[in-house]
Amino acid sequence: MHFFPISHADFSAYFPFLSFSGWKSYQDARGWIDYWLGEHLVYSHRKNYHTYSSYSETLHQQEHYELSFAAQGDVAFIIDNYCFRRQPGMLMLFKPNCIHTTRLLSESEYERYVFLFDEEAFHLFGIDLNPGFLRQDAGCILLPARHLNTLYEYLGKIDSIFSHPTPDTALLAYSYIIQLFCFLDRYATTSDYIQQNIPDNILKIKQYVDDSYLSLNTTSEIAQHFFYRREYVSRLFKEYFNTNLSDYLTTLKIHHSKTLLEAGASVTDACYQSGFRNMSTFTTAFRQLVHMNPSSYKKELANR
Repeated sequence: MHFFPISHADFSAYFPFLSFSGWKSYQDARGWIDYWLGEHLVYSHRKNYHTYSSYSETLHQQEHYELSFAAQGDVAFIIDNYCFRRQPGMLMLFKPNCIHTTRLLSESEYERYVFLFDEEAFHLFGIDLNPGFLRQDAGCILLPARHLNTLYEYLGKIDSIFSHPTPDTALLAYSYIIQLFCFLDRYATTSDYIQQNIPDNILKIKQYVDDSYLSLNTTSEIAQHFFYRREYVSRLFKEYFNTNLSDYLTTLKIHHSKTLLEAGASVTDACYQSGFRNMSTFTTAFRQLVHMNPSSYKKELANR
């Protein structure tokens, strides 16, 4: 699995902050601090005031799990074609390769607690401790209101541990995260709660791109299919998914190329079988999204 630290540690806007025995931290340009516990688990408490112009999250996918609890913010979570508006006690689980984003509904302070991890994060002493909700299909997990104080107590303890480092910080933080996940597994319920506020015509555009991205090359082709103007299609798509339609098309192609490389395809085959017209465009797009060029990615795969 191509876990988060591998693709972000060398990113120019993501740099070392602190390092102690058993854990280390990195800070990005937005002021977020990510705490790594080993190579399989990252914790981050993120808080920013956002305006429409400053909000930068885009439609994306990743190869690890993400569990996110939004404590504040007028936001909605979009997973595939579904929209979940934030409510108290809601946690969002984004599974590997799940296309998702967060949409800012009004200018507000957006505070969230984030856990990034892969399947190795909870394999201890030869025991698989992965919580049951990871095996559910629903992306929305609801914690009853009567248990919210306990959730905040766990999160507060984790923050406090990293704020006052000791030789036991890594072990204590890991133990509280394990307890928190077990707590969620006991009291939270998976939910199909959906607030469907994405217009049908936007969903049809997205579905068309999802189905046909290998044969599509430009936004104009997509617009012509629906008898829309290119500018109109681009504006609508970005309004609901925070992403330019052309960027989304490229993201799907790059994800497909990574799948081909992981299956043993050559860089050249991965390029053209993913719908790119030339190697230069492919290499540039791959480097922008993966933070390494395709040949380096293939070499890394061979060394695992």
